[in-house]
Amino acid sequence: LPYLYDFQHTCNEQIFAKYFADVLAMHVLEKNPSIKDLITEWKNNPKSKLEENEELKQLMLQETPWMKDLVSNEEKKSTVGIVF
Repeated sequence: LPYLYDFQHTCNEQIFAKYFADVLAMHVLEKNPSIKDLITEWKNNPKSKLEENEELKQLMLQETPWMKDLVSNEEKKSTVGIVF
């Protein structure tokens, strides 16, 4: 959904894709209140439980150094939160 929502072109196809993504997101949220609650929680606190535990986070980064190059969960959650 973030890809469709943030697409830069404004042709008819992309306008429809943005509209479709918005309608789909609203439908999912209406039918699944637990997802709505989860996204609200992400907006308020985008850090995962793993990221909150500094000791565990450092251990994970030592054991898996390629994880530093990946986009953090915090960034992903805030992107999803913006769409909704």
